[in-house]
Amino acid sequence: MLVMWLLVLQPAYGQHFEDELRISVSRLGPGNIAREGSWTGIRLEVSDQGLASQREIVLRIRVPDPDGDSCDYDRVVTSNAGLAQAFWVYACLPTANSGINQLDVLAYEAVESSNDERFGFRAGRLLGRTTIPLARVVPPTHGVMGLVGSSRMGLDDYGPQSEFPSFLPMGHELTLLASGMDVSDIPDRWQGLGSMETLCWASTSGRTDPGLLSPDKARAIREWVERGGHLVVVLPSIGQEWFSQTGNPLASLLPKIKPAQTLE
Repeated sequence: MLVMWLLVLQPAYGQHFEDELRISVSRLGPGNIAREGSWTGIRLEVSDQGLASQREIVLRIRVPDPDGDSCDYDRVVTSNAGLAQAFWVYACLPTANSGINQLDVLAYEAVESSNDERFGFRAGRLLGRTTIPLARVVPPTHGVMGLVGSSRMGLDDYGPQSEFPSFLPMGHELTLLASGMDVSDIPDRWQGLGSMETLCWASTSGRTDPGLLSPDKARAIREWVERGGHLVVVLPSIGQEWFSQTGNPLASLLPKIKPAQTLE
């Protein structure tokens, strides 16, 4: 009886346990704001329920086009069984007139392949999937400003007003605020910041300390600035975290200053 029961549980060849790897979308863009037609970062929460303690997986964002073709944006990562992990994957979002209202997120077992010189892996067995609704994506006529920290810095006047919900009478465009960001909201590739025109860093306490940035995240901000992004730093009234060459990986982006000297 035990043998028969095990045979019943054994899946047929080619059958997929699509919950073997659980996927959820925690961020569609830094601060959970993304703009249609722009590059953006999508943060995926992954929990591997497989038997292997560690394995390579291919995370894929599939973006269809009106012609019925699709563009796959892949990232190869290492998952650990039973451990919740977060990974950023990057894609260029479709525009509203494309008629696409959701994207597929797929996870595959990574199979080593000598034919793919970029990754060294190809997508194998399907492990899990989910979808990303695009109902809240910002139109391309709006700007996006990221705010690191809890303060909104009085910037709400750049956004929609009750009497002017769709335009600024004395400005160029509406700017939506991605507020309440911390270091975990910063992607590790510059494409993840592609929807933003400005990143305003208004706090350095707790999870907003720039010293917590990984080398990849600091490099992403630096390259985004080099490509035209605007980094605005609000210096704290106490402390000089932003000018620490050893504790802040973004310190070299700031103007070089000399400490004040006291005259006796």
